[in-house]
Amino acid sequence: MPTPVYDILKKEGLALVWVEAAYDIGAAKRRIEELIGQSCGEYVVNDQRTRQIVANLDTSILEG
Repeated sequence: MPTPVYDILKKEGLALVWVEAAYDIGAAKRRIEELIGQSCGEYVVNDQRTRQIVANLDTSILEG
């Protein structure tokens, strides 16, 4: 069974808090869309192999 290689993180203040892992970038982006429905904010996807942020979605500007 493949190992998840993308981490979904939520920005809270100056920290990035791990939410869960995904097997591919498409699944990670779809999951962030679901998470936004529960809690707006800034989410990022980190590639565990390269240790680079490969996606960023910030809905905090939509709050309020």
